Amino acid sequence: MGAILGQNYYLVVNGNEWTTARSNAQNLGGDLVVINDVTENNFLLDNFRSEVVISSFDAGGDRGGAWIGLHQVRTNTDRAWVDGTTISYTNYGSDQDKASVPWDGGYLLLMKASGSNQSTWWIEPQDPLTTYSIIESQWAYRYGIAEVPLSYYSISDLTLSEGDTSSITISRTGGTNSTQNILLTSSNGTASAGSDYAAISQTISFAAGETSKTFNFAASTDTVSESDETLTIIISGSGSDDIPAQFTDNSSLITIQNADTTAPTLSSAATNTAGTKVILTYNE
Repeated sequence: MGAILGQNYYLVVNGNEWTTARSNAQNLGGDLVVINDVTENNFLLDNFRSEVVISSFDAGGDRGGAWIGLHQVRTNTDRAWVDGTTISYTNYGSDQDKASVPWDGGYLLLMKASGSNQSTWWIEPQDPLTTYSIIESQWAYRYGIAEVPLSYYSISDLTLSEGDTSSITISRTGGTNSTQNILLTSSNGTASAGSDYAAISQTISFAAGETSKTFNFAASTDTVSESDETLTIIISGSGSDDIPAQFTDNSSLITIQNADTTAPTLSSAATNTAGTKVILTYNE
């Protein structure tokens, strides 16, 4: 289960190795988490510590941790965040900031779930299976924490005449690298589904990189003279998406304008009985 902080969504991804966890995070439209301050660090601990800790690991104490987006090639001078952010906040554990580390190609974990320093960052090897020659199920660090920018959606309003068809636009801002499904549902106002329009219940999918989608709305026609009528179309997120959609305007007001006119009527305005002249007027 994920959690939201600011404009980002955080969730645990699988990955015995840092590179695997990072790939899984990128497949969701984000990357391994970049921790900018103590507030974010504590947020991650509060929300995900229990999810990544393995109880009584290997017949011993609790073990576990989660890969973060900080890595180094060989020494602490090589450390860098995955997005190039300047390293301004750190929370290294004991001896984790020394000039060299026990393993080349070290990657950092958000926490170690043993000992007293369970909130600090620790360095672990890139390839645990090769380094330790153990089977995958015995490796305690099996997860990473992904950080994915949230997508925000809005839907346009529409005014059209009876019998017309026009397009409505759904726009996407914020993060655009995730795949998301947007549900559309119509709701009667003074306009009624079946007689004034066809009820809407459909899904529109946004692929990674897509920022706008349109769909057509058709207003039915009739011969009744009536006032303009309205309905709404609501957009919502799909519960099956990995990243929850956010909404800045989830309601579209549709106004259907009356297109009917009254047929002209013929009336006699005057008759001249002395001749043949007749004045005719049309009343509409």
